[in-house]
Amino acid sequence: MKKRFAVILILALSLTATGCGNKSTKIDSDSAISVIEKEDEANDVITLEEALHAIEHRCLSENPSLEEMIGSDDYSIYWNAQTNEDGKIVVIYRSYTGAIVRYYIDPDSGDTYVTEFVQGITDDEEPTGETFNLKDYIKESAANKD
Repeated sequence: MKKRFAVILILALSLTATGCGNKSTKIDSDSAISVIEKEDEANDVITLEEALHAIEHRCLSENPSLEEMIGSDDYSIYWNAQTNEDGKIVVIYRSYTGAIVRYYIDPDSGDTYVTEFVQGITDDEEPTGETFNLKDYIKESAANKD
């Protein structure tokens, strides 16, 4: 709804601007729509569902054989998403190896860092040093749904 209003407003302003004064100012509607879409993308807050699907997609694209393991009695693989007390989205991935991998996601920026805990091997969850922007995977995940 906001997009439509903004597009109509820009188009109305462009028509008004061309009728005023000696100089005509033309605003390309495609450019205006592109600017609005970029602003919307920058202001989009990642939801728990988007984060969960994007991390699942990322894991499956990095290891396609996971698809066969999901739902198998031989492996206990799952993903879960929640928000922690700091407002970060935390997607927990229980790997086929038994490792618990946590993806800590800033819902505004998409900046993500990863930790891992392996019972009996590590004392606590430890940063893996891996970082990325989840918004890249949200776009990729959405493109694969279409």
